Amino acid sequence: MGRAVGFNKPRVDQFFNILKTELQKNSVTAERLWNADETGITTVKRPGKIVAKSGLKQVGKITSGEKGETVTVMCAVNGAGTYVTPMMIFKRRRMTKLLLKGSPPGTISTVSANGWIDGDLFVKWLKHFVVHVKPSAENKVILVVEGYVSHKSMAAVEYARDNSVIMISLPPHSTHHMQPLDKTIFGPLKTAYNVSCDNWMVSHPGRRISTYDQAELFCEAYLKAATMKNAISGFASCGLWPFNHDIFQHQHFASSIITDKPLPADVQSGQPSVVEVDQPGTSHAQSPMLLVYSVKCSWGTL
Repeated sequence: MGRAVGFNKPRVDQFFNILKTELQKNSVTAERLWNADETGITTVKRPGKIVAKSGLKQVGKITSGEKGETVTVMCAVNGAGTYVTPMMIFKRRRMTKLLLKGSPPGTISTVSANGWIDGDLFVKWLKHFVVHVKPSAENKVILVVEGYVSHKSMAAVEYARDNSVIMISLPPHSTHHMQPLDKTIFGPLKTAYNVSCDNWMVSHPGRRISTYDQAELFCEAYLKAATMKNAISGFASCGLWPFNHDIFQHQHFASSIITDKPLPADVQSGQPSVVEVDQPGTSHAQSPMLLVYSVKCSWGTL
């Protein structure tokens, strides 16, 4: 339901107008337009297809466990098909190098109480991103992210602004259509990861996949899914690069027509609007509108 009503034309048009303005104002090219997001990998794989005797009604297959431990992986890619080495977040109190055994070269790691990303960890990833991308005042980069609270803390916004990173948040509940990583990379990544886990279970009978095995299994899947072709097709299918404001037609908004309504008067007029900055401890996951944190507090760009 959230996706059905959240992906509506007024919000999508607002996002593309903001993106177009920033692309033109900063003369941004494909290699300077980035998308970042996180996904989760677990120690319990989904059983794939099973070869069995014809006529059997129930066919079992061993998995690593009933409930697994999830590791969050933060990835970033640009419109030219270049990737920033990922960050892995483990559900632990202390970090050990053994957890990164077999991980993609250059991968960084950290820990959190629940294995999820938060505002502080996102700032840590932003610093990793800036080191690799090397934005400058003459060559600013655009970073398209989801509107999670962890992505728009004041510390993250200030660090991005001070380091020539223009953060633009996607409309809520729209990533299934508008985020390149979700469209063409995370799907193949999860499929390849399941295959890697399945092969591991066959090669290690009687053993369970542990957190110490995940980095190596993720690396095997990441090298298959994180291709230039997948990245370029993802940006094109979302209309981000090449820029295509009309990528989504009337039928894409059919389920949200009843929710279409004019934007607030201050947004239509272009006048500054007061924006409340999320404070630590807030429970909601996404903001209701695209927000901007700047001197003028205009809408859309973080």
